[in-house]
Amino acid sequence: MILILSLCLSSLAIAEWEIISPSYVSSHWWLNAVHFTSPNEGWAVGWDYENYIPVLLHYENDSWTSIVPPNVDSEEGSEGGLAVHFTSPYEGWAVGYETYLTPGKISRRRGILLHYLNGSWANVSPPNIGPNWDLSGVHFTSSNEGWAVGRTHGGPNDHGVLLHYFNGFWTSVSPPGVSSSWGLESVHFVSSGEGWAVGYDLFGTDFSQQQGKDRGLGSMSGVERLTNQRSWLFQQTLGFPVPAQTDYRNILSSLNST
Repeated sequence: MILILSLCLSSLAIAEWEIISPSYVSSHWWLNAVHFTSPNEGWAVGWDYENYIPVLLHYENDSWTSIVPPNVDSEEGSEGGLAVHFTSPYEGWAVGYETYLTPGKISRRRGILLHYLNGSWANVSPPNIGPNWDLSGVHFTSSNEGWAVGRTHGGPNDHGVLLHYFNGFWTSVSPPGVSSSWGLESVHFVSSGEGWAVGYDLFGTDFSQQQGKDRGLGSMSGVERLTNQRSWLFQQTLGFPVPAQTDYRNILSSLNST
C-alpha cells in the first residue's frame, strides 16, 4: 500500500494532511524518497517489484505522473530508487541499486546513478566500488558538486560508501574507520565545504565522528518541506519487522578545514 500525504497550513497555522492517490505504476510497488524544487514541481522515487525497475513520479501543476525510467542493465534482475535530489527544475539525480538473483540468495548488488537533464533521465556508470554495494542517499550543493552515500555488502569488513561528484565526474572517497560492519543511509550539505551523513553500526553504539579533510556529507528521505504552508510525506506499509540491530545509528560529519 502506497501513501502520499500532502500537508497544507491554513492562515491559522492548523496542519491538515491530505491523502493523495498516486499514479498507477503496477500491482506491487513503493515510494522511498521525495524532493521538490518549488511548490508546483517535484519528484518521488521508489521500486516497482512487478517489473523490476525504478519508480519515477513527477509532480507538476497538482498532478502526479509516472515516468518510464532509463535502462540500467541488460542482465536479468531488479532495480530501484532510494533517494532523489534536484538542483533546479531542469537537473537532478536519483540513486539506488540493482540486484541480480540466484536461487536462494542475492548474487550481486550494485549502486546506480540516474541523471535528469532538460526533460530526460539517463543512466550514469558509477565508480568501481566492488562486487556488492548500494547507494541510498544523495545531495547536491550545486549542479557541479554533490555527494552520494551507501554501503558494501557480504564481505568480512562491510563499510560505508562515499561518492563525490565534481565538474561532471563521480569519484569514490575513502570512508573513515568505524567498525567491521557499518553503512551510510543518507546525506545532506549546508554548503560545499560542510555536510553530514548518517547510517548504522551493527557492532557499535551511537557515536559522533568528525573528519577534518575533504568535503562533507546527511539528508532525510521520505519527507520534503517546501514552504511554511506545504509539505509532502511518502510512506510504505510493510508486513515485516525492522531488525533490532538497525537501531544503532552513526552520524558522520565532514568539515572543510580550510
